[in-house]
Amino acid sequence: MTTLTPKQQSFVDEYLIDLNATAAYKRAGYAGEGNVAEASASRLLSTVKVRNAIDALKQERANRTQITADQVLKNIARLAKMAEESKDIGNALRGNELLGKHLKLFTDKVEHSGAVNVTITRFGAPKE
Repeated sequence: MTTLTPKQQSFVDEYLIDLNATAAYKRAGYAGEGNVAEASASRLLSTVKVRNAIDALKQERANRTQITADQVLKNIARLAKMAEESKDIGNALRGNELLGKHLKLFTDKVEHSGAVNVTITRFGAPKE
């Protein structure tokens, strides 16, 4: 197995705190702000040895805690149902929101503005 550099290991450790790659990138001591940090963190996260280290530590944590994603989802569903039955609309909505996020039912809308320059290049010999 390929070993990580100290900064990569720091990134892995920091990433496992909150699963926020950009924040972990900065906390690990890498330079970069804004979109640069976000893109660099994404690239680092997709590096095979970094991804393997994260996956191994997540599995180790799951084994240690004996908590699975299935258990968490079932618990959220159970609590949301209890909240609905007791007319606790706020907590019922929150439980359903968490389940919906897990199922990727909701997407954040991102609006972009500005000009886009397009250059069309024709390949091959010109037609006569």
